Amino acid sequence: MDDLEYLSLSNLGLGAANEMFAEALEKVLENIHDINTDYKPARKITLEVSITPNEDRNKGKVQIKCIPKIAPQKSFETDIFMGFHQGAFVATELHKPEQMKLFGEEETKPITAIKGGKVD
Repeated sequence: MDDLEYLSLSNLGLGAANEMFAEALEKVLENIHDINTDYKPARKITLEVSITPNEDRNKGKVQIKCIPKIAPQKSFETDIFMGFHQGAFVATELHKPEQMKLFGEEETKPITAIKGGKVD
């Protein structure tokens, strides 16, 4: 009977490859669930195993990398209005009618005004 345990993905690095894959898979699943990312791009997990032998070719260094490729966050677009107010050129953003109200059904009003590089 052979007592030698041959190298496999499941025992490589005492299970390090499996652990790294599990962590990468968790990141990929979180990214898929994130509504701020596009659903279309395929997410990928690359498991790279490099083996560098010594000169005698009887021993080698193994390096394991696990790289998740996830979708980037979607950009956010809004409209601003710009013009002069009390002698200063200012910008303001209005809530869009379809935007959910945070504090009940208040009137639509500006949420941000920038004057001379300062937020009012």
